[in-house]
Formats: sequence, C-alpha cells, structure tokens
Amino acid sequence: MANTAPSAANPTKISNPSNNCAIDLVFLSSQTMGDYALELEVLALFDQSAKKYQRLIENNENSNHLPIYLHSLKGAAAGVGAKSIVEIISLAQQKLEKTGSLKPEMISDILFAISSAREYIAQLTPAKIN
Repeated sequence: MANTAPSAANPTKISNPSNNCAIDLVFLSSQTMGDYALELEVLALFDQSAKKYQRLIENNENSNHLPIYLHSLKGAAAGVGAKSIVEIISLAQQKLEKTGSLKPEMISDILFAISSAREYIAQLTPAKIN
C-alpha cells in the first residue's frame, strides 16, 4: 500500500505518506508484510473500533470508564500507525493520572484526531471501509 500512487492500472497501491498523515502507511504495510487485502481489513477493523470509541468518549467524557476507553483506543491506534491518536491519548493519560480529569479542550483534541484518522481511512478506500 505504501509504495506507489494509485492509478487505473494499479488501484491497490497508495502513495507513500508524509509524517503528517493520520495513518502511517509504511508502518501498516510493515505490519501486514505488504499484503494489501490485509491492510484494507485492518483499516476497516480499526475504523469500526475508532467509531465506537469516538462515540463512547463523546458520551462519557467524565466517566470512570474514560481511562479504559483511551487505553483501548491507544492500543488499536498504535497497531495501525495512527500516531496522532497515540500521542494525544498519551498526553491525556498523563493528565488523567495527575489531575483525575481532562479539560474539554483535550477531549476535543482526541475526538479531532479520531475524526482525522477515520476521514483519512475513508479517503484511502472509500468503497471498502464505509
């Protein structure tokens, strides 16, 4: 997935990501040993998980379950190379440990990172994911 640009002749390849992409496609490709079908499957599974945790975080920002949701999402994000999600959740976990709560701005940043990753996945494989 991470080697060449998509084209009519080669629709299964996606261009090499920059460091600013929501999903590190080079990392994902290394995790799937370059198996494009598996990459699509992993992205679809992550998208479903991210959608679920996005909803849970939105609806339970002050819940005692928030640390569990964040931890679970962080693990899933790390597995696909969603570095921005991993980074913002790491910061949130540190804040939670120190203060016991998160400011609404931090929750917004987490939700934005999730949305960005999900939008990026939809752009990569719109017919396959949604």
